[in-house]
Parts: sequence; C-alpha cells; structure tokens
Amino acid sequence: MAKKYNHITIPKQLVNESGDHANTRRGRNIQNIPKLENVSAHKEHLSEGVNRLNGFQEEKLKKTGEIVEQVDMKIRFRGLANVGFLDRYHAKVYQRYDDRPDEQEYANDVVVAKISTIRPEGRTTSDYEHFQREFDTYLKTGKLKSYFDYVEDIAPLTLDEITEPELYKAISEDETNKQLVDVVFGSGPLTSDDELRTFNSLYSDDIVVAVDSVDMHYFRVEASKSSLEDMTEVFSGIVSVERAPLVVFSSGESKEVDEYDIDDNTDTNAKPILLIDSAINGEHPILKIAALAQQGDSSGRKDHGTMVGSLIACGPHISAKRQFAVENKVLPINAFITTPHGVTINEPLIEEALKNSYSKTRATIANFSINGYLWPMYSRRKVDKMSILFDEWARKYNAVFTIATGNLFQENHWPPEVEQELFSLGYPNYFMREETCILPPSDSINNIAVGSVVYGATPDSMADSKDPSPITRRGFLNAKHNYSIKPDVVQYDSNFDVQFNGEENGPYMAAEDGNLVRAAGTSFAAPLSSFALGMLAKKYPLYNANTLKALLLHFAEDLGTSKKVTNNDILHALVGNGMPDLDKALYSLSNSTSLVIEDSIQINHKKKISIPIPASLAGSSRLRLRVKTTLVYNPPVNSVDIAMYNPIVIAAKLVRSDGQDMSNFTTTKSKDGAHRKSNVKIYDEVTKSTVEHMGEMWSLEVIAEPCSKYMTDDITQDYSVIVTIEDMEQSDDIDIHQEINQMINVEVENSIDVTVEAS
Repeated sequence: MAKKYNHITIPKQLVNESGDHANTRRGRNIQNIPKLENVSAHKEHLSEGVNRLNGFQEEKLKKTGEIVEQVDMKIRFRGLANVGFLDRYHAKVYQRYDDRPDEQEYANDVVVAKISTIRPEGRTTSDYEHFQREFDTYLKTGKLKSYFDYVEDIAPLTLDEITEPELYKAISEDETNKQLVDVVFGSGPLTSDDELRTFNSLYSDDIVVAVDSVDMHYFRVEASKSSLEDMTEVFSGIVSVERAPLVVFSSGESKEVDEYDIDDNTDTNAKPILLIDSAINGEHPILKIAALAQQGDSSGRKDHGTMVGSLIACGPHISAKRQFAVENKVLPINAFITTPHGVTINEPLIEEALKNSYSKTRATIANFSINGYLWPMYSRRKVDKMSILFDEWARKYNAVFTIATGNLFQENHWPPEVEQELFSLGYPNYFMREETCILPPSDSINNIAVGSVVYGATPDSMADSKDPSPITRRGFLNAKHNYSIKPDVVQYDSNFDVQFNGEENGPYMAAEDGNLVRAAGTSFAAPLSSFALGMLAKKYPLYNANTLKALLLHFAEDLGTSKKVTNNDILHALVGNGMPDLDKALYSLSNSTSLVIEDSIQINHKKKISIPIPASLAGSSRLRLRVKTTLVYNPPVNSVDIAMYNPIVIAAKLVRSDGQDMSNFTTTKSKDGAHRKSNVKIYDEVTKSTVEHMGEMWSLEVIAEPCSKYMTDDITQDYSVIVTIEDMEQSDDIDIHQEINQMINVEVENSIDVTVEAS
C-alpha cells in the first residue's frame, strides 16, 4: 500500500532568475470587415451622432453654467477599436468591449471615452476641436476614411444610450416611479474623487450602497427616470445605468432528527471560512460548534445561510444515521440589505470582512452562494462590475471565493415566453441558449466558480448520475468573454424527474428549525468546495490563495462523457475542470508526489525552477513517468478593456535536463487561444518511457508577458505551480517521494525537512 506524505514545497534555492524574456506575442488581426455599401448614408448617420453629441454638451452648459471640460461619448467601431483614431484625438478610454452578434466574424468594439475641450498650452485647438475639424474634412472630401469609415456610431452618454434597454423601457413607462439601479462611473483613475464625493453628497438620501474601489466606482440608488436624467447630464463620468442585483434564496423541507452525534475536529488556530449569506441559526447543533458570532444583521431569514454554513463546516458527510464531524470554523456575515425593491448585496460589508481577515501568509477563504438575478442578462461582451470587484478583492486580500454559478428556473425573472421556450427545448438542449450562462460574480477569474452534477439517478430521473444538474448553469462557448474556463469545478447536487420535481438526493444540510434538510441548487455545491479549501488550509496553513486554488483544480477529476449531454462543447462548459478529489489534493503518495511552488515573477522575465525526476522511474520499455502541471495566478484585472481583462500572461513548460522541451507554453485543452490568456493553466500530461535523463534535475521554465499596454515592466506577479510526478505503474516497491527529497537536499546546502509523514 502506498504511503501518504505531505506535499513537497520547492525551496527558494531551486528557483532561479534566468533573465529577460522577449515578448513574441502578436496582436489581433481585423478580418473580413465588409466595405461600406453606402458612404453617403454612413456620413449622414455619423453627422446625426456628432450633432447629438454637441447638443448634449450645450444642454450641460445651460444646466450647470460651468465650462464643459470634456466631451464624453460612446464610439462603436466596425472591427476592433482603432487605436490610431483614439490616440489622434487623445481620447481617454473608460471602457472597451466587443458587442458583435455571435454569428458575426469581425468585431464590433464599443469604446466609452472622453476627449478634452481645453486648449493645451502652445496649441490653437483643443483635442475635441481637432476631432470636429477632421470630421468636417471627412464629410466634405472623404479624406481620413481609414479612420471614420470604420466608425459605425458616435453618440453622447445620454440616459437612453447608457441604460440597459429593458431597464430604460421600465423607467420610461412610469417616469416618476423609483427603481433600484446601479449608477456606474468609469473604471479606474479617470473618474475624479471630487466627482464621486459630489454625487454622494447630492444623492445621499437615495444611496443604498456606495462602492469606490481601485477598479470600480458605482452607487446603488433609488431613482426615477427624471432623476437619472439629471445625474447623467451633470456627471460626465457615468458610463452605464444597470439594474441593481437582487437576490433570491433556495430552500428545502426539513427532516426531523432525534439526536446528533457530532465530533468537533476544528483547529482553533485555523482561520474561519467567511460565510457571505443570509443570517444563520447559530443554535443548530452543527453551527453551535462551527459558527463564530454573526456579523451584520442577525434578523430576517436564516434558512439559506444555515444550510450553506453547515456544508462549509462538515462537507458532504452530514448524515442522520451515523456520526459525523465538524471540520471547519465558519464566520457568518449577513451581507445583504432589504429594500422596498427586494434584497440586494452590501459590498462594503463584504470588503470590511475581507480586511479584517487579511493576512499575507494565510489565505482567506470565502463562500458566496448568491447571485444577483438580472433580466436581460448582463452583456456577455462585458465583465460585470461585481465580478471585477471580486477579482480585485481576491488579489488585494490574499483571498479565494467559491461562488455558485446560479440556478436555472429557480432564480430568474425571465419573461414567460423565454422560460416556456427553454422548457420546450428540454434537458439538456436548453443549455444551448445564452440565457443559461453563469451569473456574475461567478465569472470572476481570480476565484472559483462552482457548478453542479447530480449524485444519483432513478429510471424516472431527468439526468444520469454525474451528469450536469438540470438547474446548473454553463460557462462560455467561446473566448469572447474573459478567456476563462468556467465553471472551474463541479460538486454534487440533487436530481430532478422529467416533470422537474426535485428528487432531493444530494447532501444533507442543517435546517433552520434544528433538523436536517436536502435541497437542490448550486448554492449547495459551492460550499462543498469551500469545505475542501478549508481542509487544505487547515493542513497547509501557510499556502497562499493561489496555491489553494491550484490544488483544488489540479486534482479535479475529469467526468468523461455523458450519454445525455452528447455535445462535448456544452458538456465542457457545464463541468469545467471536473470534480475535486480532496484526498489527492491533501496528500502525496510514495508513488505519486506533488511539488508546490509559490513564487513571483516580473513582467518580461523568465525563471527556471529545478524539478527532480527520480531514477527509479526509468528501467522498462513501458510508460513509467507521468508529469502533470497546473499554474495559477491572480492578476490585477483590466476593468477598462475586456479583450485584455487578464493583462498578464504567465506560462510554463517542462524542459529535460539536456534542454529538450517536454511540453509547450501553450496547451490543446481549449479553443480560441483561451487557455493562453487564462490565469489558470492545466497542462497536458507529459509521459516518458526512456531511461535517458532519469535521476536528473529537469526544469520548469516560467515566462511572464504583458497582454496590455497598461502593464509596465516593473509589475511583479505572484503565481503558484503544482507539479505531480507519478509512477504510472503505481508500484508500492519504490518510494519516489523519498527519492525526490534526497535529490532536493543534494541541491541545497542544508537539509530541508520536507518528509513529514501524514498522520
């Protein structure tokens, strides 16, 4: 029987700076953009837009009496945004995204930008005057067509232009009725602090939530159409008006329990896992052991938080028939606000909890089993503001969130005709529809999105065992969004019969009334991954968030094929990297040993990390050596430009001791170059049967490149790598773990105690 060991952390002495790295990445090409069919009509259309732009600025001047120092506009390009056009007029970009239809081959980049009206010293014209003069030249002579022929629309940032169509329709039907909306200012440093302070002061009575972070600035306000028009006319930095995220909570029917037999296996030194959810019943026998004092409002509904909290504490092991244990401590945070319009999210309270939990050396784990329901769905061409915020938090606070992907048919305020269409398509065909995509903030790239697969099935069940749950949500079918593979992992959930009645065969949870309950939903899949991360953090308390995430994904088991979900693209978009194997993530074995690398790298640099390859894996003509590598990092996301949302590329390849490449910086696991631009890279396994170069130090070469002009060479990025070296024969006669340790100790001056056997 194979022995269990702790994973081996590669010492710093085996990580070497190997010099500068030349970035050979090529930019995107504009392809197949049709020529203008009617140039005159195009000029007329653009003229209307520019006239609207000028008229809006005049109205601003009348309303405020102040000089308009910048003209804010939305520019829709035919193709990729013309950088030369933007640079020519010194346009400062708030936001950029691709808004093409799915069937269109070429891009339709939308840019929200400002152009100054102030004449710089030494110049006779402002940037905006320069733009106007050259636009007039284009209209009269046709010159500059390489710029203006490829501009499809120009429009001012009026309320109708920046508001979601369905929301604009709703506020227009009753112009005096207030709705809960998010007023979003331009991302990053372009929005002034003075502007935000003034807005906060003017509308303080109507503001429910205010978010002012590095990448996102928005106010959740109760506002009517007329007040929104006032806001957009006065405040130039408002780039969108969106429905506020409202939340709903899944529930189930409890099962009476006579007596609990619960062990307390919690570690008093371990950090509690943040439960961002409803309030909880802290007197439930499970949570009485697991939960710390409730943060935030302790009143209101407690069922959802109680259920989720118990899964974080105990994982899938709760049973009414046998003894089980509480493994993780939980810090419950009721981060929601009840308004006349529904329950919404309290982002500042979440950040306060992250600040209090923050440590450079000990990661924070947080569970977020809530999604804001939105109709229509947020644009797949943009990353939602909350997803950006969660990405920022993960990096800033050494944190990793497990986030539910959202549920179908339970949390949606769809028009009835849409729901009918989906039902008529039936399982699994409705997953072809875009409405079934994951909900924010689960598309956050620095965190872990969790979908669900069903645990068991009967002849009457809709899905087979380990098939995607009928109510889970899928990730993206192409690389247009943020190049991430979502969901990251899946966990077990309940099944449904063909009439869409829940079969409730998923894990047991704590019920608000003190009993146990089963229920369906990705809300209850996410905490199973939080439980797993908690167990990893308890065993390896000094691993950072990148490493915990890497371990969970590295040891996720591919679920293979499905008889019912026969479209492999859809299946992959539903199950992501598969289901985590906690035991493998926790322990190395004598015939399968994992190396952990925690390091940082400067942009445009490369590193070489020594990887010991045991001599005992040579010998026969049969395949013996298998190496699997996973790399994870948490970049500072580019909230301005979705095409460069992850502005840093870090990649790795395995190189044999004689310099022969055993893998490549890229991989074949995903389409459209998504894997290269992803901050999670799970590389194809390397197998070897030759006796050559065994018992030698191979190397893992790591490179870092900028994907964006916003990145400078002085940026340093943390990253983590898991390298598993495995005996494919699974022999118990050799101990590659001990052999690897000996090879490491030879490479460093002092012996390093990395051989602690698991208890």
